[in-house]
Amino acid sequence: MRRHVLPLALAPIATLTAANVALVVTNVTLVESAWNLPGLYRELRDVASLQDTDTVQVLIIETTTLIVVANMLADAVQAWLDPRVR
Repeated sequence: MRRHVLPLALAPIATLTAANVALVVTNVTLVESAWNLPGLYRELRDVASLQDTDTVQVLIIETTTLIVVANMLADAVQAWLDPRVR
């Protein structure tokens, strides 16, 4: 079971986990706005209203990097679990 079934079952889970990273990032913005919590995305909203383009670019690149790294890790895990992907 561990040798044959588990790797095939875990590959889609890794893919869905990486896909949900973008959803989590979006939901963090909603939570910070709804409960008025301090955080990166509240900071992004504040600096965007001040037109501080350098800080806006850094925060967007940071978020994009997080999503790309999560997708790359999911692809690596999927290739490690399923030799057909390689």
